[in-house]
Amino acid sequence: MSRKLFIILFITALFVFSGCISYENTFTLNSDGSGKVHVHYWMAESMYSMMMNQPPKEGEPAPVDPFTEAEVSKNYTGEGLTVSNFKTYKDEEAEPNRHVEIDVAFTKLTDLSKCNEFSKWSYKFEAVQGSHEFSAYLPVEKPAEELTEEEKKNQEQANQMLEAYTYTTIVIFPGKVLETNGEIDKENPNKVTWSIKMSEMGTNGMNLTAKVQKSGSNKLLPLLIFVGFIILIIIIAVIAGGKKKGESIPAPESSSEE
Repeated sequence: MSRKLFIILFITALFVFSGCISYENTFTLNSDGSGKVHVHYWMAESMYSMMMNQPPKEGEPAPVDPFTEAEVSKNYTGEGLTVSNFKTYKDEEAEPNRHVEIDVAFTKLTDLSKCNEFSKWSYKFEAVQGSHEFSAYLPVEKPAEELTEEEKKNQEQANQMLEAYTYTTIVIFPGKVLETNGEIDKENPNKVTWSIKMSEMGTNGMNLTAKVQKSGSNKLLPLLIFVGFIILIIIIAVIAGGKKKGESIPAPESSSEE
């Protein structure tokens, strides 16, 4: 679900409903740049019902349900991408929400830019001198200085509506995170979370960066220690064996005849 769709939904609601909309992408990256993203978003069931029950204008078709597998999959289809595990459901909260979850596997992180949902994002995951550098950049759709007065007014109204809602990106890297402008998980040093208000995302874009230790490099030191220990044991055994061979065997005492 793109930023435009969020804004349209809010404007359509006209503040009648107070249910929230949330959006979360969880990436799992492999060292070769392949991986998958688990997409999960949800909106208030009341807003969903209102959207679906909106009568079409004369001569126009009835609104298409954007929460069906066919419609959702359209946004994530592209070269190098595989869509799976779609599901939609309503939770049992006091204020029910309509959820969508879907997995998108990619052969290269940069392939995500080939689908509608991530077409405006620029991705990078490259090996650089013992580490990987990751970035994901979403530019603003139009710089503030290029907006007309009418566009500025519309953006202001949209930002007010989106102020309470966030766009969250979580990335699980194949190695320990060394540097990032996100928040590293305290229990998992490979995991970083970025979260931004939708209102800020619309006016400032989004820029995610991380420097990641290459997968397996953190295992090199323990391996060297283990190998060194084995070599030490062999050397001690060889030295001990050599000493035993060099020891003289004492001659038995001879008894003298009287």
